[in-house]
Amino acid sequence: MKRSFLFTLLLLWTGVMLAQGSVKITLINGVWYQLHQDKNVAVIIKSPYKNIKISKKAAKKQLVIPEVVCDLLVEEKTAYRVIGIDGGAFKGNDLITEVELPESILFIDNIAFMNCSKLKKITLPSNLKFLGDGAFAACKSLQSIVIPDSLQQIGSGAFDKCKKLKSVEWNAINCTLKPLTQLSPSSDTAYIPPFHSCPKLSRLTFGEKVEHIPSYLLYGNPSVKEIDLPETVIGIGEFAFAYCKKLKIARFKTSFGARAEHETWFVGSPTDVESVLMPGETIHMSGGSCIINTKVEPDTNQGN
Repeated sequence: MKRSFLFTLLLLWTGVMLAQGSVKITLINGVWYQLHQDKNVAVIIKSPYKNIKISKKAAKKQLVIPEVVCDLLVEEKTAYRVIGIDGGAFKGNDLITEVELPESILFIDNIAFMNCSKLKKITLPSNLKFLGDGAFAACKSLQSIVIPDSLQQIGSGAFDKCKKLKSVEWNAINCTLKPLTQLSPSSDTAYIPPFHSCPKLSRLTFGEKVEHIPSYLLYGNPSVKEIDLPETVIGIGEFAFAYCKKLKIARFKTSFGARAEHETWFVGSPTDVESVLMPGETIHMSGGSCIINTKVEPDTNQGN
């Protein structure tokens, strides 16, 4: 049975809600939210109705997500804190050019913005913890991205096929790979590097607080020529910079880089590693492992 034009307008602009126990669904300013009444939090979701489409006139090129939304159909307005973006919420949106997210966002799930072909600018929130598989895959207009220091997990192919992505600022202090699941956008058996098939990515800079660099971070990158690792780095995942055809120099500000020759970090990359020994340090090999010793100078003032 076809809905009347007026009824469709009411659904779209006044906000329709579906009661599901302690969960409700509502549409606010063209964005669908799932309201969790027991915790007073909201998650952005994809449209639950395939036959309800938002017209291009109503859709917004510059999308601003509020930190708090309200239940529109109750007299006493309850505030719901927006904490995340569900899988596929904006997948295939070919109108959005810019997205402004609130600091309350903690996760962006699998393929949330996949194939948003005109998306040029998005600032990831400073409290973001999780970035899912293919979250921004095939966003072919995206040119730069800043990864916040709060990020703890990044999924397979998070920025895969971002053809115009030129620069990445990586500030995540201790980020690891998200375990693969059958929800991976292209394979349930092989991990896709976060920046796979980004042919213009020639600059990746690391923030001064980074401690751990995840595996496969730049695996197979064809453009990056130099990287500088901050002195805070104490761990690098396997194949993090492997098979980077133009990666000539990797600069470590500490002796940690001395381990590179015996790790898989730069396998297949023509990389010269510059590692700085700290005052009093020496290096020797034992059983194929690099061991760094710190020489302790005797206290010449003792007994005076």
